[in-house]
Amino acid sequence: MHMSYDTQQAMDRIDKVILSELAANPRTPYGDIATALETHDIEMSAEGVRRRVNRLLERTDPFFLLSPNQHDWNLVRFAITATQDAESKDVLMKTLSEMDFWFVSRGFGTCDFYAVATTATNDALDELIAEVRGIPEVAHTDYTVETQRRVDINEYFISER
Repeated sequence: MHMSYDTQQAMDRIDKVILSELAANPRTPYGDIATALETHDIEMSAEGVRRRVNRLLERTDPFFLLSPNQHDWNLVRFAITATQDAESKDVLMKTLSEMDFWFVSRGFGTCDFYAVATTATNDALDELIAEVRGIPEVAHTDYTVETQRRVDINEYFISER
């Protein structure tokens, strides 16, 4: 069976199984992933898995999250709301992207931006918070310094919502 695959489509069940297998062991052979797919009633050759993996890599951004209690620095997450003038979100995206954040995203919901940074000291953390609050395009910001985390990668990859 030939399945067309649009790289702009949402992640489907096959992608989630493949990513789950790779999350458990990034060196899993494509043939083993094809076998794992069979347990989900999905038939795909190792070559089909290889093509899927290549397409997934084209449209994903991998990043690594270290456990908060395994390092000596602060991990801080900001939720930022922009002012309502016409260009504030564009300016704020550019400003945040030029700062020491290793992750910045723009969207909509209860805040306009989400940004993550690390700081070596509490003083550096205080300076970063003050710097973000001092940006003219920032209407409001909340932040959290991460102290504990629970991750269940299988909930992310396999569940169908």
